[in-house]
Amino acid sequence: MQNEYLIKAISGKQEMFFDLCDNKLGLGDGVDEKDGKYAFWVGFAVFHVVRDDIDCEIERLEKAAEIQGVWFDVSNIQDDDGNILEITDMVDTDAFNAITALVRSQIYRKGIPIDSDFMPPFICYLGKIYVEPHFRNKGLGNFIFRNIGEISRSCLSAPLGWTVIYPENEDTTELSRMIKVIKKNGYKKINGGFYVKNYAADDD
Repeated sequence: MQNEYLIKAISGKQEMFFDLCDNKLGLGDGVDEKDGKYAFWVGFAVFHVVRDDIDCEIERLEKAAEIQGVWFDVSNIQDDDGNILEITDMVDTDAFNAITALVRSQIYRKGIPIDSDFMPPFICYLGKIYVEPHFRNKGLGNFIFRNIGEISRSCLSAPLGWTVIYPENEDTTELSRMIKVIKKNGYKKINGGFYVKNYAADDD
């Protein structure tokens, strides 16, 4: 099977190609527009790219994975003297629980603030990362977790900082595999069963 994939933002943002073998992202120019001032929903569809053997033109796209989450614009929230917990409470209950667990955690309180010349990093709640059964155990989930910060920066012009996820799956084997993958990529467990990582720290 070819290892080229395409990420398309469901919300109509930038798209990018990547190759699991080369471990490289084909970065786009990014965009500056956001759906909301303080928070915006983002969805990415990941497609396996099948190219013609003769002319290498794209023959078809096979959906391989899906990513959904809420990005919170820390810059705008701080500029308006807002409170991120109040914002998340208005946006989504699951996001509120996740961000509440984050800001109350020791790992967050001890974290060194990351400054950015562009804007403070965004805080993200990843509500869903789903890999189609046919594309599991091929390194795709691992690649997504390792590069979601770069994907966010390229597709959304949103430098990603703290990211929270609550791993869940009715299949206990798949759940164990998912937890193993996110821990391998630097996520730490906090109260409430949430796992967190500061992707901005990867830029140091």
